Order: sequence, then structure tokens, then C-alpha cells
Amino acid sequence: KIDDILWLLAAQSAAVTKGQSIILMDDSGELSIESGWPPQDTLGTADWAAARWALRKVEPAGHSTETMPSAVFHFRPLISSVGPIGVLGVTSDDAEDVLPTTTASALQSFADQAAIAIERTRLVERAAKAATDAENERLRNALLSSVSHDLRTPLASILGSATSLRQFADRLSTQDRDDLLATIEEEATRLSAFVANLLDMTRLEAGALDIRRDWVDVRDAINGAVARSAKLCPRRRIGIDIEAGLPLIRGDAVLLEQVLFNLLDNANKY
Repeated sequence: KIDDILWLLAAQSAAVTKGQSIILMDDSGELSIESGWPPQDTLGTADWAAARWALRKVEPAGHSTETMPSAVFHFRPLISSVGPIGVLGVTSDDAEDVLPTTTASALQSFADQAAIAIERTRLVERAAKAATDAENERLRNALLSSVSHDLRTPLASILGSATSLRQFADRLSTQDRDDLLATIEEEATRLSAFVANLLDMTRLEAGALDIRRDWVDVRDAINGAVARSAKLCPRRRIGIDIEAGLPLIRGDAVLLEQVLFNLLDNANKY
């Protein structure tokens, strides 16, 4: 993680200078404080100016340099293969105005290694996000295809039954008309349930679905799902075998019943 890289850079830099450290990262052209040792979230005006100079000019600035030497911190840019991505600032307990060569060399080494690690981490994160986006797009397309099919099927039955009643009502027997009306009712009920499922799924993805956490009797949820399924597919025979003495569980009774009903509905269709 980038936060871990920044924390390690801050800790090592403070240790080598025996002072303080601060790391500012570039975010769309603006610097923001991301880490430090010890942690801090403020900088003086001169330090902000020196940090921006170091980022923009890609060279050290601030204390112990010729650019804004009145700053408290000595800033060095963090340079990746695509350019500067932030700055590292340090203070030293050395009374001298010039950083010792060994200290400056160590800081530059830390900065270079951190910049490479940050760039690689960002590449990995982008690759992971791209893979996730591609998978989400594939699932979205599959869902849309399934939704289109599941919507068309009951609509076709409703439309076909209604058209037959409208055109051939006087030639149909009472039983045939009752069957067509029953088909319209069953398919409309099925369509209504399907749309309700879609709305629940949308609310769930948006984090707006209110999920209850009550004690639930699994048998009640199963019996409720079976009763609903029996109305939609009366020609199907559904057997129930529930183990005796099942304990209550914590959950949402309505949503649990919906899950079981969806499973039975899929079993009926496929």
C-alpha cells in the first residue's frame, strides 16, 4: 500500500537526519500532506513555497539550499518515470546550514526507491481496477441479457393472452377464457415480483436497502417461499423436508424468503 511506503520513507528519513520529516504528494497540481515523522498536518508559508518549488523545478529547495533557505524543512522531489509525484521534507539536528554529503546521499536514495515503489504500487492498483471494471462490465452485460429475457417472457404471455381474448373472445369456451385470464394474472404477478427484485438489487448496490437483524425461524421463511412458488407454478410439485429442532437465526426474514423464492423460481424455469 502507498500509505505504508510513505510511512516507511518518513520514518527512515527522520532517523537518518535525527530530526523531523514530512511528505507531500502531488494531487492534480496541488500538494497535500500525506505523511510525516512525527505526524503533522501544517507547514509554514516559506515551507509551502519551498515544497512547491522543489516539485515544479525538480530540484532541492528550502533549508540548506540557495532557494528559500529561510524554510524550516529541506525539500527533495520524489521522481518517478513519469516525472515528480511529490516531495520529501526533512529537518536536521545538525547546527550546520548544509546537509552532510552522506545524509544527502541517503535521503536521495530513500526518495528514489520510494518513488519507484509508489509508481509500481499505482500500476498494480490500476491493473487491479481495470480487471475489476472489466469483470463488472461482463457481469452487467450478462445481467442485462438475463433481465431482457426474463422481462420479455411474462410480457409475451400477457400480450398473447390479452390479444387472444380481444380477438377471439366470442369463439372461446368459458374454460379457455378462464385459462387465458389466469395466465395474465400469473404472469403479471411474476413480472411484478421480478421488478421488485430489480428495485431491491438497485437499492442494495446503492447501500439504501434497509436490512433488518431479527431472530428468524427458517421454517417460516421456507414455507413462505414455497407458498409463493406454488401460486406461480401450480403444476410443480414441491417437497419439503426440514430437520426438526432447527435454532433461530439472525437475519432479515423478508429477504431470506425472497432468496429462497428466487431459487425455487429458477428451478422451475431451468
